[in-house]
Amino acid sequence: MKKTVIILVIVTIFSWVAGAAFTSLAAGRNSAKAAGRESSNREQRNAQTRADFEDRRLFGAETVESIDINCVSEDLTFYPSSGEIQVAFKIETVGPRKDNHPQLEISETGGKLEISIRQPEKYGNFIRNIGSYKGVLEIGLPEKKFRSISLHSVSGDVDFQLPVSVEQLSAETVSGNLDGLTFKGTEIRLSTTSGDLSLEDIETDKLAVKTVSGEINGKNLKCKSSDFETVSGDLRFDEMESERTQFHSVSGDFSCQSLIGKRHVFQTMSGDAEIDDLTGEEEFHSMSGDLSIKRRGSGSNPGQSEENESEIEKPTVETR
Repeated sequence: MKKTVIILVIVTIFSWVAGAAFTSLAAGRNSAKAAGRESSNREQRNAQTRADFEDRRLFGAETVESIDINCVSEDLTFYPSSGEIQVAFKIETVGPRKDNHPQLEISETGGKLEISIRQPEKYGNFIRNIGSYKGVLEIGLPEKKFRSISLHSVSGDVDFQLPVSVEQLSAETVSGNLDGLTFKGTEIRLSTTSGDLSLEDIETDKLAVKTVSGEINGKNLKCKSSDFETVSGDLRFDEMESERTQFHSVSGDFSCQSLIGKRHVFQTMSGDAEIDDLTGEEEFHSMSGDLSIKRRGSGSNPGQSEENESEIEKPTVETR
């Protein structure tokens, strides 16, 4: 009798455990299926709300002398083209509606090509058809020397994938970066608030650069006069030839491996100036910044150079 009772208890416990396990397994399968269906539905919804837009235009380069470009958050890329000026605006939108996105607007009058991006309409403080987008503006330029190129951007990055041949180049950004600029012309003016600037192989009569906190890096710069203004952004150059150099800074530093010219003026509050190889006369004004200069001249033996280094700490005015 006791054996029978024990067997019945064991069977009952086994049945209860097996039932619980089966119920848990079934619930897990149902949960996995539900998650899979939700993931599939989410992907389907995303596929329905994503759309690529592309607007391409062509313009004869022989009639265009100046180009003016205005962007907001769209990235801008310059690339070499053959024969014609090529303009392409590409965007990807994500949102409940796909018909309210930025539009490419271009006009050509009197030899001037104006390119701009018209932003979506707004009602009050809200954009109609709430969503987001990522835009890219691509401009192909043929081998031609333009009279002027002017570009304005807020947060979009600017990438130069070709040498720019133009008499006057003006570029202004707020937080967008400017990368790979190679330029040959008469005048170049660059301005940014927090965006970084990368310059290489610059040959111009006048170079003017302004920044608040963005960093400026340059290599192989040749100009008759150069003017740099910065608040806290640092300036770093590899090789630079400038007959007259002006550097104004609050706390930003100036460093250059080789600076060749006639006269160089540095004015800072607390920023430092460091030059590994300097040719010409320098003038240094600072409240607490330091000046470090190395000069290389002809040594006693042919082909040999001598190096003199001077360290000036916290000068008021130092002229050499």
